[in-house]
Amino acid sequence: MDGLSLTEIVPALALGIGLAACAGLRAWLPLLLLGGLARWGVVDLSPSFQFIAESRALVLFGVATLVEIAGDKIPAVDHGVKMAMWPGVD
Repeated sequence: MDGLSLTEIVPALALGIGLAACAGLRAWLPLLLLGGLARWGVVDLSPSFQFIAESRALVLFGVATLVEIAGDKIPAVDHGVKMAMWPGVD
């Protein structure tokens, strides 16, 4: 585990769960906003969370947010997302 201790993993996990819970069904939106704010220098992230402000992470969070919102509003997209996550489930 690359020398990660429980005291580093538990707060990171709690932060991720807390951010997702704040968003309700929109689990990716808080990460996108946090990454954007960190990119613009509004929020300072600890070294272990610097990846959230990288371009690849922001693109991933943006796409995931759009798919999640579209899946919530468009039934065909919702069905496609569910099929991708759980094949054979309607």
